Amino acid sequence: MALLPGFRTLVERRRKLGDRVFRLWAEDLDIRKGVRVHALDAVSLARASGDICDADVQAMFDDYWKRRARRGWSSMPYNSNHHDELCEFLSCLLDGLFLELNQNDGE
Repeated sequence: MALLPGFRTLVERRRKLGDRVFRLWAEDLDIRKGVRVHALDAVSLARASGDICDADVQAMFDDYWKRRARRGWSSMPYNSNHHDELCEFLSCLLDGLFLELNQNDGE
């Protein structure tokens, strides 16, 4: 799958739901200043995506990192490598995506 100019994949996951496999990924939107989250059904190629602006990503990231620190989960100090920290957060965001199959055709 080709990426548009100014877009790059930051993190990617696969999730199995029933007998279906979904590819989940987050792209950096350099030009639009945000992140686009994608879900793709590997069988039907049905897809969905949503954009999150940088300010919202930053607010969620800050809250996520503060919660990690309070719980003692932080394996790396805040701002040790912002890209790695962001990718860790986005991976958790993908893990938390809610997927639901349509009752009629499974998509």
